[in-house]
Amino acid sequence: MVLSLVCQSAACQGAVGEFKNQMSAERILDVCGLEQPEPLLRALAELESLLPGDYIRMLSHRDPLLLYPMLESQGFSYTRCRDSGSVYEILIWRAGDVVAEQAAHA
Repeated sequence: MVLSLVCQSAACQGAVGEFKNQMSAERILDVCGLEQPEPLLRALAELESLLPGDYIRMLSHRDPLLLYPMLESQGFSYTRCRDSGSVYEILIWRAGDVVAEQAAHA
């Protein structure tokens, strides 16, 4: 979806900025089949560019146990689950980012 708006007034520009702040984006990071440490390195690299409202949906064939304490120490929150097969799904967002957290759990 592409959103293109043209605003002339300060009030309109403020409303557009607020609207953009409420949007969130999911980033899919599929590291299934990769050998260690590649999944961990890719996850950490992806975190560096995570914008407010965005979250990562990481898919992995192994539970990345070493990643979780790193996330917490860098100010990120996460949830994880395992599907009926053998894929772990880890949802990652900045701690306190309510928009990203709600979008991740929608």
